Amino acid sequence: MIVSWLIYLVVVICGGLFFVLYDNVLSVIVFATLVMIPLLLFVVHTISYFATSIRLSVENDEATVNNPIKLAFHIKNRSPFALTHIKMTAKVKNMFLNTQNDCTFTLNAPPFSDNKFYYNINSDYVGNIEVLIKKAYFYDFLSFFRFSKKINISKNIPVMPENVESLIKMRNNDIFSGSSQLFSTGKAGDDPSEVFNIREYKEGDKLNKIHWKLSSKTEKYMIKEFSLPLSDNVFLFLDLKQNAYDDFIYVNSLMCAFVSISRSLSKQNIAHYAGWYNYIKEDYEIAKINDISQVDDVLSKIYSSGIFFIEEDINKCEFFKNKSYSHTVFMSTVSVKETENKINIFDIDYSKKSIVLVTDDTDGQLPSVEDVEFIPVVPEYEDKCLCDITL
Repeated sequence: MIVSWLIYLVVVICGGLFFVLYDNVLSVIVFATLVMIPLLLFVVHTISYFATSIRLSVENDEATVNNPIKLAFHIKNRSPFALTHIKMTAKVKNMFLNTQNDCTFTLNAPPFSDNKFYYNINSDYVGNIEVLIKKAYFYDFLSFFRFSKKINISKNIPVMPENVESLIKMRNNDIFSGSSQLFSTGKAGDDPSEVFNIREYKEGDKLNKIHWKLSSKTEKYMIKEFSLPLSDNVFLFLDLKQNAYDDFIYVNSLMCAFVSISRSLSKQNIAHYAGWYNYIKEDYEIAKINDISQVDDVLSKIYSSGIFFIEEDINKCEFFKNKSYSHTVFMSTVSVKETENKINIFDIDYSKKSIVLVTDDTDGQLPSVEDVEFIPVVPEYEDKCLCDITL
């Protein structure tokens, strides 16, 4: 704006010299026109400024890592004058990672128009993305005047981890066997209280599983396959503590592992719990996941908790004091040693324990306890690490 006014001042001075040197009608018209330009621009710009409105919408309700968030600016100009330069600066904040970037948008509005302008925002990391625009700045054609308008636009868009199909196999826990009222629809087990399937006898089948009444009717030996009970005592403990302040690729992998395992359990009708430390509230939270539709809801709660870089007060954790779990899965990005230290604090002696660790060093970190199932997850190779795992 200062440059525009300086240029204009030079032009006016030249016009004034032309008026003094050439005392005729043309010089008067030129000089008068030059003097009136700012006033005319001010009037035109004021009319178009008050006659223009801006709103923002998001084309996709959620995005995934490395897939863009599509923003649509709706600009309506009800005046007969064009706005050639509208500038807005948006603060794009990842509420989960507590990071922030600025994005600048430049728009225009033809006379009597109602247009949409599309912009893409890419997020390399998971989390709740908040797009906040407080003001829009309107410039006239020659950038003499700048009017600001408060618009206070705010949009929140969750960025989801990449979806990795995972096949989860659960280790048998005899202590919890038969204690559930839920049974697998895809796999047989050893619970005689529920029949899973009836089939013909095969060599090696136990004689006590023969269905004698049906065998006498069909004149073939028929075998009863018993059902596999599904426990709702599976617990996923998500450790949001991070060691690196700027490398969030490990957070991406951690969220990917959590979502993949939780969705796989849900597809098998295995209800389970998820627990984590809420850094914002300085307390632990727990949520039960009964079906796959609840996974994204729990992920949204995790996003609102925020990652952290300090040691939390583990004594506040009430997850394991009044309830036993058949399987406990600790998911972390720190180290096996730190994770095992947390495991030792909790009373989970009767639980089948697993550690899902996001790491680049798959050989250097191994659990010191033999009965702990170790599942390393290498960033950018989550599909290979999680495709077929046992908890």
